[in-house]
Amino acid sequence: METENRGLADKALDAFWDVIVQKFPEAKHGDLSPLATHHLTMAAETAIDEWIKNNVPRTTHTPGPWSVDRISPSCAICIKPYPGRIVCDIEGTDAESEANASLIATAPELLESLESLTELAECVARNWENSNLAGAVKNLGRVAHEAAELARKARQVNLPPPSTTAA
Repeated sequence: METENRGLADKALDAFWDVIVQKFPEAKHGDLSPLATHHLTMAAETAIDEWIKNNVPRTTHTPGPWSVDRISPSCAICIKPYPGRIVCDIEGTDAESEANASLIATAPELLESLESLTELAECVARNWENSNLAGAVKNLGRVAHEAAELARKARQVNLPPPSTTAA
């Protein structure tokens, strides 16, 4: 997607410069310094990335958060959002099945964290190119903490107790 967005930035900047040229027909040259050109390109790419993130749906999966439950009519353990329909059933009731269920239930949050880490890595790369590493590093601890919390949550088995019915 990043390469695609660079192409969008190039097209957007071409349109931008067309507007500028129309406004200032007396201009004989259209030169910018390499640094200004770089900053303008980076700003356009960042704006496009943010606009896409805020306005274009990225997923078609069942929205999270998901929880592990024991309400499935066909299996002892299931994954579902509240409210919402069952996302998947888990066969078995042993420790491995319960651990698998906990891991699967964190999938939407893990995806969100991965997307945040990807965004952070791109931000670090952009800021490194602009000699502004401090601007990118200030959020690194927060994202690392969130990722560690999600990893802990994915490893945690937290099932409701099996229901008991009177005979």
